[in-house]
Amino acid sequence: MTSIKDLFNKISDFKCTVDGKEVIFPGILQEEKGNIILNAKFPLEQYREIGVETDIVIIGEVSGRKATLMGCHISSVSCTIGDNDISIYAVPNEIIIGGCFYSAPMAKRIIVSTSDLNYMFSGASPLEPNVCFSKENPSVLNYTFPQPIVANDKYGEIQIYQTFGTHWAVDYYKHNIISVIEYSFTNSLSLMDAVSKVSAARSLFSFFGNGYISFGDITFNNV
Repeated sequence: MTSIKDLFNKISDFKCTVDGKEVIFPGILQEEKGNIILNAKFPLEQYREIGVETDIVIIGEVSGRKATLMGCHISSVSCTIGDNDISIYAVPNEIIIGGCFYSAPMAKRIIVSTSDLNYMFSGASPLEPNVCFSKENPSVLNYTFPQPIVANDKYGEIQIYQTFGTHWAVDYYKHNIISVIEYSFTNSLSLMDAVSKVSAARSLFSFFGNGYISFGDITFNNV
C-alpha cells in the first residue's frame, strides 16, 4: 500500500480547472508543521481568475502514483515583479492516493486499519515465528487469526478482523497486529458519506471500549 510519505519532496506536474480551463503547473508535496501542503508555481493570470474561490481540486501523478487533493485552499502567495508565475501553498482537506477525481468518488466498500481494536480479539498472539522452516513449510511466520466479527445494518455489512503489517527495523523485519474495519455497502455512497458511516461505527466502538480509536490507512473501491 502506498503511503502519503512516499509522495513527499518529488517534483511533479499537477492540474486543476480554473474557469472551465485546465491549468498544468509544477509542484512538490511537503509536510510542514504536521500539515501536508503543495508547494507550487502557479500561472499568475490563472491565479487571478480563481478570485475568492477557496475550495479547488488538484490532481497529479507523483512517481507513477495518481493523487487527488480535495478541498484545497491557498494559504499563502508570493511573487516577484515581472514574473509570470507565483509561488503558492495549497492545503488540501483530504488526499486520495491511487486515482484522480475532479468530483467526489463513489464507494461500495471502505476499509480502515487501526491497532486500537485489538482488545476485541482475546487469546494468544496469532503470530508465531517459524524457526524450522523448510521447502515444504517455507514461511518464517505462522499465523492463525480468529474468525471475523460480522454485523449487518440497513446500509450493508460491517466486519472486524485482524491481519498484520511488517516494516524493516535496522536489520530485521518487525511485525505488528492490525485490526481492520471493513464496511461493504448495499448501494454505492459518496466517499464522504462512506467515511461518515465508518466513523459512526468507530464512535460506537469507542463508547464500549471507553477510549478513543484512531484510524490508520483508509482504502476504498466502488466494485
